Amino acid sequence: FSNPDNSAIMTCLVWGDAKPKNVVWKKEDITMQEITGKVIIKSTEEGSLYTHTLELKTLSSVREGSYTCDVTYDDVNSFNASTNLVRLVAYFQPAGPLSTKP
Repeated sequence: FSNPDNSAIMTCLVWGDAKPKNVVWKKEDITMQEITGKVIIKSTEEGSLYTHTLELKTLSSVREGSYTCDVTYDDVNSFNASTNLVRLVAYFQPAGPLSTKP
């Protein structure tokens, strides 16, 4: 989701009896690493629901592209989920004060 503060959060939800052994976020083929104040990677567990998030604090055209959440288990089973991040921005400057008069 894109936020008003120009950040984006991608979420990978995994549920089941077994906790994932490893979860890795990638942008195209590059493994994402946490960068203080810029890239935040979190994992939480609530019962059999495992939530893995990738938060990009500052969006730019460089951040656009395909992101993948790769999930592996102890028994070597794995899967991945992908999303495509597109940054849309619109700026406007009114010609003068806005009026509610007809």
